[in-house]
Amino acid sequence: MNVTEKEKLLRRWIASNYRNDNASDWNDPDQFKKNIHPHLPEGLNLFRLPIKNDACHNCYVYAFGLNNDASFERALLGTENRVQELVDGKILKEISSPVVGDYIIYKNNKVIKHAGIFQGGNIVISKWGLGPVFKHPIFAVHPGYGAEISYYKKTNPDTIKKGLIRLKCVVFDSLI
Repeated sequence: MNVTEKEKLLRRWIASNYRNDNASDWNDPDQFKKNIHPHLPEGLNLFRLPIKNDACHNCYVYAFGLNNDASFERALLGTENRVQELVDGKILKEISSPVVGDYIIYKNNKVIKHAGIFQGGNIVISKWGLGPVFKHPIFAVHPGYGAEISYYKKTNPDTIKKGLIRLKCVVFDSLI
C-alpha cells in the first residue's frame, strides 16, 4: 500500500506540529482544545480528547483494549518490544485481509512504532502517545511511525493479558 499525496501532506503537518517541545498542548485536554484542535487539517479527525493526567494509555493500550488495568497498561507503556514479543509469541496473529476492528501495526525500519484499530477502507482509529485519539487515513500519522504496516487479527484483551504474563512482561505490584 502506498502513501497518497493527501497522506503525505498530513504527515508533513503532523511532523511539524506533533513535537516533544509542545507535548503539553497535545496531552492536556484544555491545551489541546485551545492550541491544536482549531488547527487540525481536514482528514485528521478528532475521535477523543486527551484525558487529563493520563500517563499510562498509549496507542498499544488503546488498540488492545487494556486501558482498565494498570499492571497491563504499564507493561505496554513506552516499549514497542512488548508488542514485538506478542507478535513473536503468536499471541497476535498476522493476517493479510483485515476486517473492521483488527489491528494495524506500523513499523519504521522493521521496528514497531505505533498501533491502531482498522476501520475499513483506508481508515484507522489510533491514540497518539499519551494524547488524543484520531480517526485518520492509514498513513496520516507521524512519519516517525514509519510507512511499513501489517495487520493482526483482533484478539481478546484477556488473551493478550495472558500472553503478557506468559512472556513475563507484567509485574504485579501486589506480588512485590
